[in-house]
Amino acid sequence: YKIIKQEMDLPEYIAKIALEHHERNDGTGYPEGISGDMISYMTHIVIVCDVYDALISGKGPVRVRNAKEAMRAMLEIGSRWFTPSILYTFVHMSNYNDITSTY
Repeated sequence: YKIIKQEMDLPEYIAKIALEHHERNDGTGYPEGISGDMISYMTHIVIVCDVYDALISGKGPVRVRNAKEAMRAMLEIGSRWFTPSILYTFVHMSNYNDITSTY
């Protein structure tokens, strides 16, 4: 956070994403253990993408064989880790190649 904010002189919201991207919606993440609205909205989006990337690259909390299993695993984790509307928008867009959301 400090390097991004002070040395790289990038905006606060970018530094917060780097700092918070391992936080979880239910407060079980790190480094601060913050939850819900305490996590920035942009970070909530990055959390979904980060977990999906970890799952499909074999580095996630569970082993999956393909993107469909990754989505299933993320839906099982659900609102414990993710903001539901962001997760469901991600799933919808991933399954239907849609750039708009109905959520």
